[in-house]
Amino acid sequence: MAALLTQCDNMVFDHIDLRVADVTVVRPFYDAFLKAFGFRGQRQANGDVVYYRVSERRVQEAIAVIESPHFPNEVRLAFHVTIRKTLTA
Repeated sequence: MAALLTQCDNMVFDHIDLRVADVTVVRPFYDAFLKAFGFRGQRQANGDVVYYRVSERRVQEAIAVIESPHFPNEVRLAFHVTIRKTLTA
């Protein structure tokens, strides 16, 4: 894992999409929880919230809390790599 972190400029993931039934209900939790990890939330025009972690004036990772009917398979994790050829199946 240490090699992966070095390779990815300390980024473990690129973005995560979390589907929830009601953004208004879960936002206080995510505001408090993600703040501890350096994320700040920004409400989108459609009511969703995107949390960004910024380092050196650049967005590092993002977590989107998206309101939609909940289906267990709709959570998406996208990991970050700096060089595409480092990906393995």
